[in-house]
Amino acid sequence: NVGNAANSYPNHIISNASIQQISFQSRYNAVEPEEVSIRLYENIANGSGLDQSMMGDMRGYEDERNFLVFKKIYAFHKANEKYFGKYKSLAKIAVIAPGTWPSGNPMQEYRGIQLMLKEAHLQYDIIEDGQIASRAESLKNYSIIILPDINYLSEKSIEALKVASKNGSNLIATNTSFSDNPSALKELFGAEVVKKDFDGTGNYLQIDNRQIFKRLAGQSMIHWKFNLGQYKFEETNEKYLPILAKGRPGPPEMIGGHEPIGFFGMGMKKYGKSKNVILPINIGKLYYLYGYEQNKNLMLDILQNIDAELFTNLATTAHPRVETILKEFTFNDDKVRKSSSGKILHLINVTGFSGNTYFEPLPIQQIQFKIKNITAPKKAYLLTTKKPIIFTQKDGFLSFILPKLTDYEAIVFEN
Repeated sequence: NVGNAANSYPNHIISNASIQQISFQSRYNAVEPEEVSIRLYENIANGSGLDQSMMGDMRGYEDERNFLVFKKIYAFHKANEKYFGKYKSLAKIAVIAPGTWPSGNPMQEYRGIQLMLKEAHLQYDIIEDGQIASRAESLKNYSIIILPDINYLSEKSIEALKVASKNGSNLIATNTSFSDNPSALKELFGAEVVKKDFDGTGNYLQIDNRQIFKRLAGQSMIHWKFNLGQYKFEETNEKYLPILAKGRPGPPEMIGGHEPIGFFGMGMKKYGKSKNVILPINIGKLYYLYGYEQNKNLMLDILQNIDAELFTNLATTAHPRVETILKEFTFNDDKVRKSSSGKILHLINVTGFSGNTYFEPLPIQQIQFKIKNITAPKKAYLLTTKKPIIFTQKDGFLSFILPKLTDYEAIVFEN
């Protein structure tokens, strides 16, 4: 929510409420303390203030389990307020959000794409689909713009994407994106819709290029489910992932018959200085609902093929369930300074989240980091304790080790 609002409406002050109650009908029962902790730390890391919403009087309240969480994080925020909120993004990926409050199939596609990026520790910004035209100038800052099931774009928005793409911002569009605008789909991606909606349950995608799909070693085909659009790719420069027929799923001694049907799951077209990729498949939804790593690996391989540098800007041994959010910051209490005060890396440990339930996060030891293009800071330290961090700098990379992560940490690199 904060990332969407902050990048879509950069002149607004953002306040994102963590709602205490489970539901309107269950106002006196709170969500788990570990969930509230994650929400509040994510607010801080993405540039919002703290905002906690609850019903009733805190004196004699019916569910006080979160009060110690409020006390701890609000006190931490107060003690370190000068570090928060005045941020500049360093992300080279933008994800276009399907509205302010996404729902249905576009929401699942959008959430799945975000989850892939978070788990790979790739930095990204969110821009609401209705704000693309107003953010046209900022689009040029991104190497890749991902459109997860985004339709109904205005002509001004499409024009802004064309300009950005011609000047080097690569586009990746998934599922039915641009299907309502055949001319834009053809110009930007070289694709034409034959059948927008096709139930891909039982079909497979053939892994046909080992130079691109390196993370899928050992797999020659991957199963599909949900939409598997059938598009013509005559005007693309390259096409990959042949769609295989449903064949015979059984009986076991009779399976097979998965032959190419003449359509592909991926098309790539050169457009100006960019390579634009169309994936007429529900790749984000599949990962959001089922979490098969092969679908994430497919997307990560595509990202790496377009811009391998994305994976070296911030490299880490951190667990995939550790959120990494790197920002340029300026001290809030410095009324004169307009230049950057340095960089801040927020780490939020969400290893305690288990699908539906929340537990205490697992402490993680000796996390290695290597960050590109950070000039040697005058000092580097942990925000929670102010203890210094030992770092080295070589060949344009700053390297260091975080001794231990519990629930949250921030590493500050002061200019």
